[in-house]
Amino acid sequence: MTPSTSQAAPIDGFARFPLPGDNAVIATQDLKKGQQLLHDSRTILMRHDVLTGHRFAARAIREGELITSWEYPFGRAIRDIQPGEYLCNQGVLDRFSIQQDPKYRGLDIPKEPNFIDDMPPYSFDESAWSAPKPLTKYETSRSFKGHFRGPRGTGTRNLVVILGTTSRTSALAQRAAESFQGKIDNFDNVDDVVAIRHTEGAETDAEERERTLRTLSGLVTHPNVGALIAIDTQTEGEITNAELLQWIANNGPDVSDLPVHSVTAADTFESDLAKICAETSKGLSEANQSVRTERPFSELKIGLNCGASDAFSGISGNVLSSAIAREVIYYGGSANLTETPELAGAEDYTLSYIADPGIGPRFLSMLDRFKAQLGWHGGKVDKNPSEGNLLGGLYNITLKSLGAAIKRDPAIPIEHVSEYGERMASPGFYFMDGMGGDIASYTGQAAAGCNIVLFVTGRGTPTNSSIVPTVKIVNTTERYELMKDDIDINAGRYLDGMSMEDLTAESLDKIAAIASGERTNGEKAHQNIDLLWRRKFFMEPPSDHAPLIASRLPGDPIPLNREASANELDFTFEAVLKNGRAVPKDRVGLILPTVGCSVATAEQAARRLNENGELLASGKVSRFVVLTNTEGCGVTTGSEIINFMLSYSSHSLVERCVFLSLGCEMVSLNFLRSAMSGKDVGFPEITEAIKTRQIDLENFGWLTIQGSRGTANTITAVDSWFREEFSKTPIPQRAEGAGKDLSIAIMSGEDLSDGLSRALAEVARQIVGQGGSVILPEKDPLRDCAVFRKATGVSEWTPTLSFAQDISTPGFHIMQCITENPVELVTGLGAAANMILHASGKRACIAHALTPTLNVTDLSTSDDFDLKLSAEDAAQWPQQLADLISATASAKHMPRQNAIGQVGNQIARGARAHAI
Repeated sequence: MTPSTSQAAPIDGFARFPLPGDNAVIATQDLKKGQQLLHDSRTILMRHDVLTGHRFAARAIREGELITSWEYPFGRAIRDIQPGEYLCNQGVLDRFSIQQDPKYRGLDIPKEPNFIDDMPPYSFDESAWSAPKPLTKYETSRSFKGHFRGPRGTGTRNLVVILGTTSRTSALAQRAAESFQGKIDNFDNVDDVVAIRHTEGAETDAEERERTLRTLSGLVTHPNVGALIAIDTQTEGEITNAELLQWIANNGPDVSDLPVHSVTAADTFESDLAKICAETSKGLSEANQSVRTERPFSELKIGLNCGASDAFSGISGNVLSSAIAREVIYYGGSANLTETPELAGAEDYTLSYIADPGIGPRFLSMLDRFKAQLGWHGGKVDKNPSEGNLLGGLYNITLKSLGAAIKRDPAIPIEHVSEYGERMASPGFYFMDGMGGDIASYTGQAAAGCNIVLFVTGRGTPTNSSIVPTVKIVNTTERYELMKDDIDINAGRYLDGMSMEDLTAESLDKIAAIASGERTNGEKAHQNIDLLWRRKFFMEPPSDHAPLIASRLPGDPIPLNREASANELDFTFEAVLKNGRAVPKDRVGLILPTVGCSVATAEQAARRLNENGELLASGKVSRFVVLTNTEGCGVTTGSEIINFMLSYSSHSLVERCVFLSLGCEMVSLNFLRSAMSGKDVGFPEITEAIKTRQIDLENFGWLTIQGSRGTANTITAVDSWFREEFSKTPIPQRAEGAGKDLSIAIMSGEDLSDGLSRALAEVARQIVGQGGSVILPEKDPLRDCAVFRKATGVSEWTPTLSFAQDISTPGFHIMQCITENPVELVTGLGAAANMILHASGKRACIAHALTPTLNVTDLSTSDDFDLKLSAEDAAQWPQQLADLISATASAKHMPRQNAIGQVGNQIARGARAHAI
């Protein structure tokens, strides 16, 4: 049947061409099969349903022909395609197939793909390069009110920053910053007290350590920092305050104007906290001396970022951000584009306008380096589009990259290429090497000196840099209305008919106001999170292909000396029943963020539940806990995060668990559902283990920030889910527990005496002998302790459990150590244990956020320890340890580090995980 032009509606009201020459067009609203659209006096009959943001053929496309957007190819037709056909590759069809939402399941779309991602390789032709036209800068000036810091630049904020120099001191930094919330009203010139918490600081690889120092240096010398409090521990191998300050002296800007307060955490947590707060109070007074003055736009440095992208990112949001950056550069300022893997496939556009021919090879060498290192870990850049990207219409890395590359306005050449976090010393447009994760990207841009970040989002995201105003720009009015409390600028008005010129002018006024002190919605909501680029696990090409490395070990326990003891230890404790077995009395409501972008919202939801106290008073739950996760997006999916999610969601202490997603990440809720259903997700050992469990997915909560319409609604949704679940949950039935019901992780620290080693061995031997489990880290000092090995009879010391793998067979286990970072150690061990016992002669260990972590000593006098053993009672040490374990399992004793908030959670990054 020939379509009738009289029944067709003009295509402009239903779809957009990125550029007029494209043969693919983007639907601006959901289209149904049978609709008729008028284009160039021709009628297009829609032959399939097409969702908003997805593409359909605007004309007939022959088999083998390239399919284009922005007049660049993103795919090749594998059959003849008729006008009005939905354009789809295998990747987007696969994603549709696993969706639970009826919106996706009821679509009338092709059963088979009609194009493939087969693209001609790019090569840079230096001989074809021509010099760009000189930029014509504006003769008139424009200003904002900022804090001038001399060589450090001009701040758009005046912050007192508390830095945990390594991840070991992140909890201290966070607690100190929280203690000043709502208490700085008398400091009129200070915007906030913020903590920079991160995952790094103990790198042994020279390249990794240098990058960490460069990034931390850039963050703490940023012009938004009015005073700095730096916290280290002087632990061997970790970055110290002195090392960081020396790096700044050798490589950074002049910081003579910056008040710096250096604190070493060497006492109890509470006394260290008091010292930090005292120094912070001094920093507040010092920072308050700075006042805003009129400063030229030439001192603005704009970070260009995007996340949770959809097909309109390259049509509205990124076009607007590029226009804002263009205007700032015309005023003499700077702009910074990053995310190296998200320009793969868009090399042609990226390098089409560069100030020097040498920029091309340097950019391509960074991309090749990234691809090579990603390949070591079994990854490819074309795996980059997340589920949210695919569902939003970004079918492959080329489309995603083309939309991202548009953040450079065509009139502005790339003038500089820099390493991650490298300081921007001159005006103009920069490309900065970086990963594809949102948080690490804007953290690197902050370190480079950006004093405003423009964050374009298609599906919506709340995340915010701790030290740089992060302006959220959303692509469509529909999404703006859904998440307006998290968004600052609605670029969807361009799609609604507003001219880009008018929208740019209005947005530039907004940027000037924010640079002058107006708070972004992210700042108001305290949605701060930072992440340094954790580049790789392998430091050189591995001998084993990463995907062949086992994702989960068999879990067979190691035999111990089973000789009867003269004195059997009593581990009796007050327990409750869970699935027919006695477990510790402490009951936890767990919120598991699946990505860093949902961490701050999860923390706010847990705080609300704990502070309200109503559910805690019911006797059904003791506390609500969040396990921080920075690994769910921007990395190839490693087995560590899957084992982590599986183990903690079904942990013996967890009464109810809700997964909280942003809604578009690599480790999406649908990915987790598939993994927990025993479907093949690329990790065969994990899949086989899950098939024996028959996990009921209905026992968990599944929430997304995007689906809940923003952070405030999400916090309410989490609250409502737990209330509904616990209204159906009976008060746990009381029981009596014994050694057979315990899974105890044992760690040791410095200067462990033979007597304490012997006592730990006896505790381990008897728990295992009674039918329970004991887990030790692979590289624990007890491995080399002859006293411990002899007393336990352990002859082999090889891992039986992967990182964060739970226990299937009780007994004595060794857990794989990916790093020796103490936060990562307790995170891995806590997944398999219902308690952690750390013994040391000097320093207490940070506690895990969920798993109670006991600290015992026979040498230290620090109040951070739960038990100080006396030499006079050495014969009683095993039973004293058993009594402490029993009291904790009975919820009669809360470990000191857990009680005071010296807690952490950090997923290690293994062989299959690399920053994508």
